Amino acid sequence: TAPRTHNSGHATIESLSLSQFDLHLRVLLDLSLPDVRINAPAIMVNVIGSGKAGKAKIAGLDDLSALPDVYFHWYGKFQSKPGRKMGHVTILNPQNASEMVDTVLNTIQVTGE
Repeated sequence: TAPRTHNSGHATIESLSLSQFDLHLRVLLDLSLPDVRINAPAIMVNVIGSGKAGKAKIAGLDDLSALPDVYFHWYGKFQSKPGRKMGHVTILNPQNASEMVDTVLNTIQVTGE
């Protein structure tokens, strides 16, 4: 067990009434843990750097923002390199999960300049 939040739980930010971050803090501060509700089913897609290394450049953000129930999270990294996790996208209420994942992956790209 890792005593920290984990990338796999980032979908909880939008999908649950309390995120993994909220719950982690409550445990650390010895606060009560209320019931957690599912607001919506969700899928999380990692945004991975591609192309060459260098100053991070995001392409497709406007198109991504136009998709319903899609939330982009940038990790604040200024340098991109191939294979580096640069952020993630959460998709709520995915009717066709694999199609939505493909749409997200084909819409947003992070490369180095």
